Amino acid sequence: MLEALKVRAGARACQFLTSAVRVFLNLRDLSLCLATPCSSSLLDCAALGQLSWLQSLTASGWDRVVLRGDTLLPALTSLQLWRLRLLEVDALLPSLKDLVVECVDAVQLAGGRLQLPRLTAMALDEISNKLRVSWAAMPQLQKLSLHGTCGFEVDTSGLAGLTHLTSLGVYYTSLESTQFSREPADSVVAAAPHTVRELALRGERLIWDQPPPLHRQSELDRLLCHVDVIPYLREAKQLRQLIAL
Repeated sequence: MLEALKVRAGARACQFLTSAVRVFLNLRDLSLCLATPCSSSLLDCAALGQLSWLQSLTASGWDRVVLRGDTLLPALTSLQLWRLRLLEVDALLPSLKDLVVECVDAVQLAGGRLQLPRLTAMALDEISNKLRVSWAAMPQLQKLSLHGTCGFEVDTSGLAGLTHLTSLGVYYTSLESTQFSREPADSVVAAAPHTVRELALRGERLIWDQPPPLHRQSELDRLLCHVDVIPYLREAKQLRQLIAL
């Protein structure tokens, strides 16, 4: 009774296995990683069939990973994806709790069928182009980490409605001469709900000639930031722990 399958192979072999794994009805842990990234590869998770017991899915090296459907992978609790060009998620994932996306050009977590009712932790790291998220589809989100590289764009509409969000981390780049290098991180902090208690302002920025937008975060308990941010913390009156880098 196969419960775990971890594959690291070429695109053709992994593409074949995508359809073949549906016969392993008791599979709980699946990893499909391309040994060498392939620009024409597509991982359509609908091809996996109804793996009713699958709890963990990992994929890397694919050009596109797509999850679409009304009820897809009903037991999936952990989804980890990295080294992709494009990620598209528009599905009901009723059990998903932890989502990790790393080194992806563009991410779309949006659409009429997107529902992530149990998602509590999401890390989006090294997103290099555009991030589109329907924040309302993940009402239980508690922990969010966001790292975009140069040229990164993010739509924060609806982010303020995540009233269970208590931990937020953003990344600031070091390109002082580029105006947009600061805007994505600033827009996320500015739009975050007032329920955030732990805030991490990470990154390579060394010059803070203007303060981060902390006006909505007056009830922070814990803050990690660059030492030059300290003079701008007058509004954080509830702050109990400060870690300066």
